[in-house]
Order: sequence, then C-alpha cells, then structure tokens
Amino acid sequence: WSRPSGGEAGGDGELKVTTWPLRRHLFAIGSVLLLVYISGDLLARYSDAALPHLDSFTTWGAMVATFMVTRKVLENWLYWFVIDAVSIVLYLSRDLFFTAAPFAAYLVMIVIGYRSWRASMRAGMLAYVGALAAIEMCDGIIVAEVWRDRRRRVSVDPTDLTVLGEMFERL
Repeated sequence: WSRPSGGEAGGDGELKVTTWPLRRHLFAIGSVLLLVYISGDLLARYSDAALPHLDSFTTWGAMVATFMVTRKVLENWLYWFVIDAVSIVLYLSRDLFFTAAPFAAYLVMIVIGYRSWRASMRAGMLAYVGALAAIEMCDGIIVAEVWRDRRRRVSVDPTDLTVLGEMFERL
C-alpha cells in the first residue's frame, strides 16, 4: 500500500485509508449501471448467458471495487459485499453450490476487512488531531519564549525564523 509520490500518501509513502464523497459514489454507481445495461444487452443478444445483466454487474462492479482497493478507499468493502452477495445468488441460481461457497466466506472476510480499515482510518485521524494539538502546544511555548526574550533583549524579532528554530531546539 505504498506509492512514490504525495496524494493521499503520508510522509512515509504509505497510502492512508480514505473515503469518497457521495458525488464520487454516485458517479461510480451510475457508470457501473450504464455499463451493465450496455454489456448485459450485448450478452443477452449475442450469447447464451443465463443471467447476462447479473454477470455484467459482477464484472463491472468488481472492476470499480478493485480500483477503490488500489486507492485504499474504505467503502470498497461495501461494494465488494454487494458484488459477492449478488455472485452467490448468481451461482446458486445455476446450482453451482461449490462455486458459491467461497463467496459466503468472502462476506465474512469483508466485514473483518471493513472493520480493520475503519479502525486504521480512525487511528490515523486521532494521530492527526494529536499532532495538531502538539504543534499548537509547541507554538504556544515558542511564542512564550519569544516574548520572554523580547522583554530581556529588545533586539529579538519574533518573526526571525533562526531565533525561533534555536528556541525550539532548546525545548
């Protein structure tokens, strides 16, 4: 889960768990439904597929969900849950019981994965809030040092970054 450049990556290059806004989900779902309609009709017309639209749904949905996994989008797990549940229905309707069985196991793994990623995202948010609080606290200490030095020596300029850096090093 790493990539070389910025974006959603943290300072260590690791990709962080993110979420998509509603508008992006609506675009993704709308795109999948449009592609399902087109490819499902083509399959119905030119193949002997028993459930062409469900086949198309699981294919296009999996492509979008896989893209979401590569971006570490939390909601990918919800997409996979729907896709795998539809896959179970699809396989059971064709009496493919042994093919449907792993997808039932995937549903359990999806719940575990979703909870894990959500906890990771929350931990990252708590760390971020903690870092902001620490910066705020350090900033307050630096400002206090500057004012103390300013009272002692009138020549200290609080905007001088070198002085601030030296004071920060003393902490």
